[in-house]
This record gives sequence, C-alpha cells and structure tokens, in this order.
Amino acid sequence: MQSRRKSLRQRCRWCVQIIASLAAVLGCALVGHAQIAGTASVQGTVTDVSGAVVANATITIVNASTRVQQQTKSDGSGVYAF
Repeated sequence: MQSRRKSLRQRCRWCVQIIASLAAVLGCALVGHAQIAGTASVQGTVTDVSGAVVANATITIVNASTRVQQQTKSDGSGVYAF
C-alpha cells in the first residue's frame, strides 16, 4: 500500500512539475510578444486655434530613436490615424 502511495505522490509531483514548466514557457512567450516593436497606433483630430477641424492637413510622425518619418492626411472631419 505504501509503495502505491509513493508512486501516486511521484506521479502528482511529476504532473505539477510539467504544469509549472508549461506555465513558465507560456508566460515567457506572452512577455516576449508584448515587446514586439511596431505595435503602437496614433490617432487624433486636427483643429485650428478656433477649434474648427482642418480637413486634408498633412500630419508627420517621427520615430525619435530611428528618425524614420511617416505621413498621412486628415480626412474631411480632420481625423487622422497611423
């Protein structure tokens, strides 16, 4: 009977170790995924000093570390998105 309990404990311990290992691997994968570059977005509305929207305005965004620039134009409602 004791050898059976010991065997059962060993199996449970083995299962717990496997589950913990899988959880650690999945956790690392999720953390790694969160650090992928290029996943941000920027959006807004262009307005003038009186608060009126500005249609067809050119908006430029610059990556400060790489100095790469992207441009877009606002739509008829002054809305833009990158």
